[in-house]
Amino acid sequence: MILGKLCMETMRLESITRIIQPITTRGPLNVDIEGIAYDSRQVREGYLFVALQGQHANGAQYIEDAIRRGATAVVSEDDQWARRDIAHIRVEDARLALAEISCAFYDKPSERIELIGITGTNGKTTTSYMCRDILWAAGRPTGLVGTIRYEIGKRIIPATRTTPEAPDVQFMLDQMVRSGCRNAVMEVSSHALHQRRVWGTDFDVGVFTNLTRDHLDYHKSMNEYFAAKTVLFRGLGQQEKNAEAEAMLRQAMADDPADISAAQQLGQLLRSTKDFTGAAKAYTTAIERLGDLEPEDWQLFYYRGIAYERAKDWPSAEKDFLKALELSPDEPYVLNYLAYTWVERRENLDKALPMLEKAVQQRPEEGFIVDSLGWAHFKLGNYEKAVVNLEKAVKLAPTDPVLNDHLGDAYWRVGRHHEARFQWSRALSFEPEPELKPVIEKKLEEGLPDQSANPAPAGSPTAGTSNGG
Repeated sequence: MILGKLCMETMRLESITRIIQPITTRGPLNVDIEGIAYDSRQVREGYLFVALQGQHANGAQYIEDAIRRGATAVVSEDDQWARRDIAHIRVEDARLALAEISCAFYDKPSERIELIGITGTNGKTTTSYMCRDILWAAGRPTGLVGTIRYEIGKRIIPATRTTPEAPDVQFMLDQMVRSGCRNAVMEVSSHALHQRRVWGTDFDVGVFTNLTRDHLDYHKSMNEYFAAKTVLFRGLGQQEKNAEAEAMLRQAMADDPADISAAQQLGQLLRSTKDFTGAAKAYTTAIERLGDLEPEDWQLFYYRGIAYERAKDWPSAEKDFLKALELSPDEPYVLNYLAYTWVERRENLDKALPMLEKAVQQRPEEGFIVDSLGWAHFKLGNYEKAVVNLEKAVKLAPTDPVLNDHLGDAYWRVGRHHEARFQWSRALSFEPEPELKPVIEKKLEEGLPDQSANPAPAGSPTAGTSNGG
């Protein structure tokens, strides 16, 4: 099952080889990976195919089929090199590699959502529905991955298995974040734990229902079955894991002064823990270790720019965003973040609107990007255009409190006061950030001030809330 194709960007194959520690690599590594597939029938042009060893078949049998369908690279445990123009990466454990690649490709979405994992022989589905309903009742939009169905915001997908393969798990978590979910509840089967489908996934809470004699055809003994279940709980305690990971990455940077990957990973880790000044320093180290700049290096400048912006160093952030666009002029996420912040700061307005329109043309399915364009129109006084775009944004991400708040503001400015209060009420029901909540509550009570004041809601730009920043 493949639910989706892309994360926020493509990924360089060279970067993947630094993540998965291959035994050997052959063929061209300077190619972009557009998607990940473990089923050759789901391969599209530019995909990476990971050949898994199954109980009844070896995925290496389907490498030729994957290449015919457009795969530009193959990962497998086999030493078979099908064609010299196709990269082949040999690994010790293809399932582990698939999980590692999937986490990186979707920018570790489990670090951006509070995730509950439920395991046990019986009762997983009932418990997952109870957790989901409690969280929704508390005003926390919640996604679901389980035996009966998958829920991404309001979108419902019939389930094909209790816990899907690693790319599908990471894709769904990424989509939950993008649709405004604050929590996710996942049924985690013993098969999934044993097969590393959730390896690298950051669970905040683990639930164990019970253990009875079942699945012994697969696990062979109750001891093996129990050991598989305990994997979920060994993954809890992210704060301690972050500290250990930071120490390891700093040691790797010290051991190898040319190691760009460790510095980049440290930047990502510190950004996820909101140490934005530290993240900017780590990205600076990675940039200093680069040789001649390549187009794909835009990512380092973009992420450092986000870190600078969050650390309230806008001149440095702006410089990095412009450098990222110099390296890769059409990157929609850079266009969106830079232009949106310009609008917030009332700077370069003649450039900002065309940049946002270009970003929307490239990513019309991204609610936060469409919202950026709508909110720019609002800030510039184009209220009717703001309503049109913000309505589209809310349809794409209906549970995002910021988008609902923005639409409420636009409705108020065009005289649709009843609808404005309805949107503000919706925004509050989806648990906005603490600094935004009193602002919305005041608007519900008093409406917006006159247009000459036109204050923006509190909080950082939408461009930085849903795009991996």
